[in-house]
Amino acid sequence: MKLKMKEIVVFHQTCIIIIMVLIEWNKETQKVDNTGLFYVYTFFQSLIYLFPSLLLIILFGTGFAAEKWKVRTLYFLKTQPVSNFDLLMGKYMTSIAFTVGTSLGLIFLMVIIGTIGNRFGDWSFPVLYYETIRSSTSIEGDFHFINMGNYLVETSILFLASLVFLLTLSIFLSLFFTNTISSVIATFILAIGLHIASNLPQTSFMAHISPFTYLNVGKIANGEMATLLNNHLIQPWIGIISLLASTIIILAFSFLWIQKLGIKRVEAKSKYFS
Repeated sequence: MKLKMKEIVVFHQTCIIIIMVLIEWNKETQKVDNTGLFYVYTFFQSLIYLFPSLLLIILFGTGFAAEKWKVRTLYFLKTQPVSNFDLLMGKYMTSIAFTVGTSLGLIFLMVIIGTIGNRFGDWSFPVLYYETIRSSTSIEGDFHFINMGNYLVETSILFLASLVFLLTLSIFLSLFFTNTISSVIATFILAIGLHIASNLPQTSFMAHISPFTYLNVGKIANGEMATLLNNHLIQPWIGIISLLASTIIILAFSFLWIQKLGIKRVEAKSKYFS
């Protein structure tokens, strides 16, 4: 997968800007803490993570849509002794590696900035956790506190799982489009639409099954989504399993579609070797 260095540099610069804005916003609102761990907590709670997620999918999730028509990299690869499976997995694993690596780097950078500015933070800092009516002894629900460290571990893994899921979905949809913008728009329309559908009262009883329920990672890890939908099965680890299982299913469909549709093997033209 050939990536433009300029696009990667722009993305990294954007991530740094997001972190600086997050730090300033945190200072202006006078939060009770400004440590490294708390910056990551604010990053997930304020939904700022959606912006770099969008950029990552635009950069790495366009898949096969970017390699048709004018560029025709896909057709050139088919003149080589490369199987459909190797072609799909090569592109997919490259996209996943860049996406997960960049996301972990962004989280690590926030922790470093907070640690340098103040300190690392308290792993046992209390975070409010909501309980559903069914899991609580109260008829109105209840709450308790969980450790900041445990919350951030669950949220970070859920964030990476949801990002990999959306990236896989985007690559699958790219098989049906010849335009990268159309592929990205289709991905987000589908994701947002099914996320809203999963949060409806009529579907709340089965919301824990849908991977689209877990796209708002902050509300999953603190029990807020489970309380709003009154579904005690909406838990971070159930969400991680649902996202990873859905990722494998979509990836299998991608391979089956390529095998069924096929990608025409074309004759190598002189322009590819000029």
